[in-house]
Amino acid sequence: MNQTHLDVTIVIGTFNRADMLKDGLLSLDKLNRTGDITYEVIVVDNDSTDHTSQMVKDTQSEVGYPLRLFVETQKGVASARNLGIKEAQGEWVAFFDDDQLADENWLVELLAMAQEKQCEAVGGDVKLLMLEPTDRQLDKTCRRLLGEMYGLTEPCEFNRVLVPGTNNLMIRKSVFERIGIFDTELVDGGEDADLYRRMREGGVVTWFAPKAIIHHMIPPYRMEDQYMMWTSLRQGNHVAYREYKDWGFFLLPVMTAARVARAAVKFVPPYLLAKLKGDRETALGHRCWIWFTEGYVRRAISLLSPFKQNSFFSKINFREGRQKLAKQN
Repeated sequence: MNQTHLDVTIVIGTFNRADMLKDGLLSLDKLNRTGDITYEVIVVDNDSTDHTSQMVKDTQSEVGYPLRLFVETQKGVASARNLGIKEAQGEWVAFFDDDQLADENWLVELLAMAQEKQCEAVGGDVKLLMLEPTDRQLDKTCRRLLGEMYGLTEPCEFNRVLVPGTNNLMIRKSVFERIGIFDTELVDGGEDADLYRRMREGGVVTWFAPKAIIHHMIPPYRMEDQYMMWTSLRQGNHVAYREYKDWGFFLLPVMTAARVARAAVKFVPPYLLAKLKGDRETALGHRCWIWFTEGYVRRAISLLSPFKQNSFFSKINFREGRQKLAKQN
């Protein structure tokens, strides 16, 4: 399909999730194209060892949009997304993950919010899609860790505390010429928070579009305690790095002490109480905040230590951890 103009390039970085990715690509074929919206999809295979590349090639003839495939051997979602940005032909770049399904109005709503607010970036809503039935009532903290934009129902402007997820974020391509692309040194995560920090510093206004919905597919193992621990540590790591960039070397120890004190007062007592009551979900929610604090402290030690190669944080390998958790389940 030849296009003289493309409104949006949808970029998907992927690693060993061929079957989930296939469902996502088919959902993108059902997007509402009101107003003659034009879009392409770029899949960047981040050196997968499964049948991802062949699946994408087979899918090219099944969908009605231009679908292009690239392979990036440098590990890390930042490298994959950067290649997608480089190859994008659209006026806008929308990031989408390999374990998601798009609502049919997803792209229409992102573009409508950009037009309404005259902004250069828009983030959308994330709903959880459990792949197996469950009667568990997850705590709001756990739902947020799984990607849900819990509690947001109205349009609002993102800020230093309310940060958009890059799994549902559309940015005008010209923005990257001003602020740069993803930091490829952040191979264990935090590349999205770092990009958003530079967007804020560069004066890029980002709005939340509640009707621009993607559905995040959740396999059962992601609701287990081990996965919650992994992702809580990961989130704490990200926030520590972002605050280090925001506040600098000398304020980070103060922020770290405040985080530890907050956890000791606000999360440890209710966690112990919930454990005594046998309230698993509430206890897990508070425990996640304690793990988050641990991840924050580990990253802070790494950033402040002159012996970074021997730092406490260096024992955490998030990419390897994700693979092990998935294989175990």
